[in-house]
Amino acid sequence: MTLDKSNTTNSESSESMIIMEVTPPLAVLKLNNGRFNVLTQELRQEIRKCLAMLERENHVRAVIITGHPNFCSGADINDFEKRSDPIVAQQHCRNGHSMTISLLTSRFPIIAAIEGHCLGGGLELALACDFRVVAENSTIGFPEIRRGVFPGTGGLAMASRLLGTAQAHKMAVFGDTYSASDERASGIIDYCVLPGRALEVASKKAQEISNQPAGSVERIKRLINHKTCRELGEYLAQEEKEYISCFQLNDAKVGFQSFFRKESPEWTHR
Repeated sequence: MTLDKSNTTNSESSESMIIMEVTPPLAVLKLNNGRFNVLTQELRQEIRKCLAMLERENHVRAVIITGHPNFCSGADINDFEKRSDPIVAQQHCRNGHSMTISLLTSRFPIIAAIEGHCLGGGLELALACDFRVVAENSTIGFPEIRRGVFPGTGGLAMASRLLGTAQAHKMAVFGDTYSASDERASGIIDYCVLPGRALEVASKKAQEISNQPAGSVERIKRLINHKTCRELGEYLAQEEKEYISCFQLNDAKVGFQSFFRKESPEWTHR
């Protein structure tokens, strides 16, 4: 993947999980992993690689992450069975954490432009961005509880930060999904827009940001996220332990098996 500093760069190929377009001072990362943009382990790694590349490009001052027709429908359910192995669960958890930290600590503001589904790991990805522009017919939520597990990429901490502990608790425990126009999701959404306009509005906001003095913008982001990043380290260490142990539970197996069988899960509570 290379950057052309004077023209739009498009990393397009039939195999690319991310299409990166750079039109200084903006960069757009388009998730390109099928219709539902499933957040595989490889896609998490690619997001980190793209951000690392853009960090070295001083002419980039704001980044947009988007996906079409769905922003991101969540983690790859095919990975769930593998996580019954504690080593695999740990690897997957740490990979997700590394992606979250790279988003929070990037020098440039990142805007999530959301259309369609933004669920589970996809919502965690969006929550780690600085701003969220969301089409009003989008679907938002943490449905992991229905699979016998929980959001394991820092999402509970970040949802609590934006929604408050009580509403984040409800979202995760009940596994409900909300439309962008639902008041219960309002703390997550910075700009609610008409369907099909999320990227357009995000681009305008990113341009506004890029017109501000870059040095001050970078320092504002560091200060805004300073407390979160400091506390997140302790939280992620605890989350890793809970994540590994959760995938050892029988109900985690029940959850993904019922998903593939298109059946309602019958929980064993163990």
